Amino acid sequence: MRSTYFLGFFVVGAVAAMATGCGDDDDTDGTGGSGGATTSTTTSTTTTTTAPSDGDDTFESAGEITIDGDAVEGELDPIETDLDYYKFSGTAGQAIFIGTDAKPSSDEGDPTYPDLVITLYNAQKEQIAQNDDPYPLPSSSNDSELYTILPETGDFYLLVRECGVAFGEESCAPSTDIVNLDYRLGMFTLDPEDDGVTSDTEPNDDPATNTLSPLEYVSNPSGGYYLTTVFGDFSATSDIDVYSFTVADSPSFDNQVVANFFVPYVPGTDGGNGSTTQIGQVAIVDPDDLTKAVARIDPATGGDIGAPIQPDKEYYLFVKHPGATAGMHDFYFVNHVPTGSNPLEVLEVENNLPATPSALEPSANSAGGTSYFVDGVLPDGTTADEDYFALPLPTGAGATWKVSVSCGAQRSGSGVRDFTFTVLNGDGSELGATYTATETATVDAKVLNQAIPGDVAQGRLLLHISSGTADPDVTSRFYRCGAHFLPPQQQ
Repeated sequence: MRSTYFLGFFVVGAVAAMATGCGDDDDTDGTGGSGGATTSTTTSTTTTTTAPSDGDDTFESAGEITIDGDAVEGELDPIETDLDYYKFSGTAGQAIFIGTDAKPSSDEGDPTYPDLVITLYNAQKEQIAQNDDPYPLPSSSNDSELYTILPETGDFYLLVRECGVAFGEESCAPSTDIVNLDYRLGMFTLDPEDDGVTSDTEPNDDPATNTLSPLEYVSNPSGGYYLTTVFGDFSATSDIDVYSFTVADSPSFDNQVVANFFVPYVPGTDGGNGSTTQIGQVAIVDPDDLTKAVARIDPATGGDIGAPIQPDKEYYLFVKHPGATAGMHDFYFVNHVPTGSNPLEVLEVENNLPATPSALEPSANSAGGTSYFVDGVLPDGTTADEDYFALPLPTGAGATWKVSVSCGAQRSGSGVRDFTFTVLNGDGSELGATYTATETATVDAKVLNQAIPGDVAQGRLLLHISSGTADPDVTSRFYRCGAHFLPPQQQ
């Protein structure tokens, strides 16, 4: 069983990040979709040790730390220049998680605390991997998290520094605002024997003939589940790793069950996680029809799966090599957590016209704004189905307020292609090109900080949803949206 510190601090922090992007009312760029995500933390009982005093600014003077040992407390002083090096020993093929904590849990974006960057080196002092912000939602925190598999047996180095030191002050928040210099650092083995960790066990490329490893879940006493971590090696360029999973329903899940799969730190992203390959595809497949995917993404183009599924039903998770030339160290990580969803679309037929839009329930966001969330379906994936939703202006909204909308379909695994939304005036009239967004394989659909017109019709705006085509190899046709009215302090 994982240590209390590992579950209560690092893993829960990762899941809380997901919850923020999937429906926290304060997520003004989010598409919504919470309900049952793990957002609370448990109390750590693991002891900590104090990092060596500054004399650890070089590889040669690196302080000794241990995988699965006590967490380390360190200090970046002076914050503008300090480098903290650590040295540890590891084993070839050992999967590890490296996590940091500097930001306060009450405000993970507090600029008075360090924005950490961690960099991993081999014994030859060559960079293997690097992380600035946790995945999938950097906006949730600046506390670095790195998932990697060690390429060899021997010594390794880890460098902890502030963002401005790593990338230059012009790329980061001003270090002059930082007055709290402390941080914590922990390193843990990701052991398949631990609850909530599953690894690749060959052969597992054919669900018809192979025994597939099931994904494991650890229930959170506060509701929902902790993060499940999946990792494996690609044995060949044609390798396909298949896992099984079944999500039990939870009272904390709102509306419907959503299976979220995130691919953290692929090569070329944030310095990479040390793997020499990108994942080719990640897909959810229904065992009743192995010829199609329920949901699918290509991590090379970005996005993460967030697909509605049936609770208590078995599904398969397919993870494919991209088929390019094999690298020296081809591995992958996929993180998984089930959650509930946004409120579901109603009036599927009636809301095809701007005169009869579906009503959405408002929810308060931070600093006095108002948000609306919805999960909908475009049954045939074409413009034959068009959805309209009413967005009443909140009381007190004036000329200084803005409207932002963010939606996801294809980049969340849906078979909907060319997903498009438009913010309209309350009578259905156009507001201009900047109020329209179309999702592609590589670009999210977002309209950010657009002015609310002075002549709002019927005291509302409308959100118009449509799409162009349907992928015949992906059966789902879902989308999710979050619309946000923002006062000046939120823009």
